[in-house]
Amino acid sequence: MKRFLAVLLSIVAAMHVAANTAGAGLCLRDDATGEWLIGIFDSCAVYNNRIWRCEKTSRRGYQLDDGHSRVGVRLMRGKAVIDGRRYRCSELSGSFLPEYPSPDDTPYRAVRSLLPDTATLICLTRSRREFYFYYGVSDDSVKNTSQRDPLLNADGSVVLRFPTRGVACFRLLADSVGAHGNWSNAIVYCNPGDTAVLYVDDIDGRAYCMGSLARLNNELMAAGVASLHAWSAPWHDAPLDSALPAFERSYARSLRLIDSVYAARPSLSACTRRCIEAYCRYDHAFESIYTMWSALNFDEAGPLRREFVATGKMPAICRETILKFADDYKAQQVPPSYALTNFKQIYKQAKFVLDAGLTPAEVCPAQRPIVVRFDSTETAGLQLFEQIVSPYRGKMVYIDFWGAWCGPCRAELKHVKAMRDKLRGKDIVYIFLANDTDGEAFSELTRRYGLDASGSVSLNLPADRQAALERFVGVPHFPFSLLLDRHGNPVKGEVPRPSQAEKLLKLVESVE
Repeated sequence: MKRFLAVLLSIVAAMHVAANTAGAGLCLRDDATGEWLIGIFDSCAVYNNRIWRCEKTSRRGYQLDDGHSRVGVRLMRGKAVIDGRRYRCSELSGSFLPEYPSPDDTPYRAVRSLLPDTATLICLTRSRREFYFYYGVSDDSVKNTSQRDPLLNADGSVVLRFPTRGVACFRLLADSVGAHGNWSNAIVYCNPGDTAVLYVDDIDGRAYCMGSLARLNNELMAAGVASLHAWSAPWHDAPLDSALPAFERSYARSLRLIDSVYAARPSLSACTRRCIEAYCRYDHAFESIYTMWSALNFDEAGPLRREFVATGKMPAICRETILKFADDYKAQQVPPSYALTNFKQIYKQAKFVLDAGLTPAEVCPAQRPIVVRFDSTETAGLQLFEQIVSPYRGKMVYIDFWGAWCGPCRAELKHVKAMRDKLRGKDIVYIFLANDTDGEAFSELTRRYGLDASGSVSLNLPADRQAALERFVGVPHFPFSLLLDRHGNPVKGEVPRPSQAEKLLKLVESVE
C-alpha cells in the first residue's frame, strides 16, 4: 500500500510538472541561496545564465543542450538534480522572487575592468512576442545613454550586448508602461563579462532574473524602483521661483515612498537600497537642474528669470540647486542609470557656468570659443529654421521634435502613419527633427515608422544646429509638436500629437 501511494504521488507530481511546463513553465528556486535556479518551458530552458534547448527524456527527466554542452535534469518532490548536483528547491508562483533567506549588507562597489568587456542581457518572454519596445544602456563612462531596439529571435528571446569597463545598467520599457506591473519599466544591472537573464511571463504576470547581480535586479524589480520618480511638480507652466520648491516637495514625497518600500521589504540588501536612493536622487537632480537651466536660457516669466537677464548672475536659489548635489556626487560611488547620465550632462554645463561666474555674453574657454547666450531668438536658430521650412511656403507644415532616448516620443512615432492617413488630402508637409539621437537608432526608427515617406522629411542635425533650432523655437519638452500655416506662421495653442490625429485634423481644417 505504501509503495502504491508513493508511486501515485510521483505520478501526480510528474503530471503537475508536465502541466506547468506545457503552460506557464516551471520555475524553481534554490532554497539555500534564494536565487532563481532553473526555468523549464515548452521547448527551451533557462539555466546558468543561458537559454538551452530542452527535451523531455522521462517522466521526471530533461536533457538541456546549448550546442556546446549537455546538462541532465531530474526533478523530484522538493529537490532537483542538475548536472549531477543536488539542490533543495521550491516552485516559484508569485510575481517576483520572495524575500531572500539571508541578509546582505555588502555596500555597492563600482566594478572596473582594465579593458572593455561585454555585458550581456538576455530577455525571454513567455508569449514569444516583442514585449519591450525600448532598451537604454548606460554605464559610468558613456556620455549618453545608448539606445537599442529589440531584435526578436525565433525562441522569443532578445540578446543585447554592451561593451563596457564597468557595471552596465539596462533600462527596459514595455509597449504600454505600467499596464503589466513592475517589470514594464525595469532596470537590470550587469557586470562586464557577465550575462543577465530576465524571464517575463507577460501572460500570468511573473518576472525573474538570473546572473551575478540577480539579487540586486530581482529586488529592484519587486520594489518597482523605475516607478518611484513620479514627480507631481509643475514642469513648464509655473515660474522658476515656484517650480524649484515644488520639485523639493515632490522629492520629499518620493523619499517617504522609499521608506514605505523599505518597511514592506525589510530584507532588501544594502546594494539595492543604495541603487534605489541614487536613482531617485539623480532623477530629481536632473529634473530640477534641467527645469532651472531651461528657464534661464529660454523666455519664461518670473522674477528669477528677470533677475538673471538684468544682472547676468545666477540667482541664489539656482546656485543652491546645483551645489546641493555636488558634494555627494563627487564623493560617493554612484550606481549608473539613465537618470545619472542625464544628470551628469546638465550638471556639467550648469556647474561650469556657475564656477566661472559667467555673464551671458562671456566666452567659455573650451576646445574652441563658445559664446554663452541666453537669447531664444538666436540668429543661427532663425536662419536654420527658415532654411528648413521655407521650401514649403504655401503649404501647412507639421513639425515634430522627438528623440530616441525619449519613451513617450517613440510611443508617438507608432501613430505617425495613422496620422498621415487621417490627414490624407490635406496640403501638409511633415518634418521630423531628432534630438540627441545616434545615427543607427535614427535610421532604424525612420525606416520602421516611415518618417521619410512621401510628403515627410526626417532630419538628424548635428547637435549644435539642433540645439540652436530648439532654442529659437523654444521647445519646452519632448515630444513637442509645432504647426505652421501656409504663410509660415505658427498656429497658437497646443498642437495635437500623432496619437491625437482627430484633434489635429480639426485644427488643420480650422486654419486652412
